[in-house]
Amino acid sequence: MNVSSFGQAVYFGRFSVETSAKAVNIPNALQDIATRWRMFYFHHYMSVALEGMFAWLNNALVEHGLSGLSIEKLVEQLNAKSITRDLSTVLAVNIAGRFGELTPSSIFGIIGIPEGKLNDELSKNLDHAIPCMTTFSENELETLIRANTYLSSATGLALNLLLIATTLARYKQWEATDYGSWLASVATDTYLDLIPPVICKGLAQKFESWWETSWQDLAKYLLGRYVVRQHLTMSYEKSYSGDRCILQEDGNNVVTTGSFNKVGMGNIRFHSATQILEDLALIEIGDDSVPRLTSDGSRLLKNELTKYGAKG
Repeated sequence: MNVSSFGQAVYFGRFSVETSAKAVNIPNALQDIATRWRMFYFHHYMSVALEGMFAWLNNALVEHGLSGLSIEKLVEQLNAKSITRDLSTVLAVNIAGRFGELTPSSIFGIIGIPEGKLNDELSKNLDHAIPCMTTFSENELETLIRANTYLSSATGLALNLLLIATTLARYKQWEATDYGSWLASVATDTYLDLIPPVICKGLAQKFESWWETSWQDLAKYLLGRYVVRQHLTMSYEKSYSGDRCILQEDGNNVVTTGSFNKVGMGNIRFHSATQILEDLALIEIGDDSVPRLTSDGSRLLKNELTKYGAKG
């Protein structure tokens, strides 16, 4: 068990072993905490997509120097013919037309998800249709984004849009549940704190049906509100003078003042948890850096599962 397989287990209910995926049977006693971890991973994948957009935007602006470029001009690149060619290859599907003019509904319809408005039923269909290790899955899209292979082309923006759309669509079925409310409670300031419920609400207020909105319009809104505006606001919040800003606005144009090309979003909670368990001698870290249960850890786990199982 490592950070990658743990994330796949709680998010997809499966994890990859070489070229195959193994199902995970989570005991009833652990369903609650596993679901809360899944809520964390909705936030994780959403954050990877937004940070990936930030890296892509910064890279796209470098060549324009101090004059910068407007977001409207930047997202027009989504209509390049090369994008549908690249995506058809990496996603192993046949995408026809200009990506920027297509919608999430039409793209995901290619893999059999019924087109129409995003609701709980469609969310569950998507959940079933996109398991771990498939081309549209969040873990595969995250790998592509972190590789920076398409950072210098509009395909890089398209991959980040696909990741955030997949994540938010999969989350939809949880939005009105107690777990969705628990996740929403994390946001103390809905303007500064970005979590899936906040962005879902923002998209719902901006578009009648964001799932049926063109990728170009979605990109314009997401880049403007949750990348540029968020970066500027957070930079001023943290430094008071805004000297941490990498992006600056100059009229309608956005200008980059620095370099940023690495998605650093990770799961620091997993490492903290494993450190505590290691300190308690409940796990040990092998030479392969993989944590494994000690005899005391195995005994405690068995006793706890029996105890909670007996209580139903």
